[in-house]
Amino acid sequence: MKMTVLGMKKFKGDVEGVNYDSTTVFVRMKQDESKGTAKGYAGQDLKFGDSSNYDKLSHLSFPLEADIELETITTGKGGMKTIITDFKIIAAAKPAA
Repeated sequence: MKMTVLGMKKFKGDVEGVNYDSTTVFVRMKQDESKGTAKGYAGQDLKFGDSSNYDKLSHLSFPLEADIELETITTGKGGMKTIITDFKIIAAAKPAA
C-alpha cells in the first residue's frame, strides 16, 4: 500500500525493569468522515519491529512515499493491532502547496 511517511522514532532501553526495543513509523491516514465529525488526514503511529529498522532508514529525509505492507495481529486479549511488515521507499514526498 502506497503511504506518505511523516517520520519515525526508535526506543531502546529499560523502563522499570522491562527491556523495550522498537521502531515507530508515523504515516498519513485518512480520517473516518462517515459520521461528519472528522475530515482530512491525521498522523497514525505504526510499529515496525525493533530499533534496527530505524537505524537502516535513519539517513532518509521526511516526508517520503513508501510502499508499506501492513498486517493486523491479535494481542491475545481480544484486541488487535496493525504492524508494518515491509517498507520500500518509492520517492521523496513533494511539499504541500
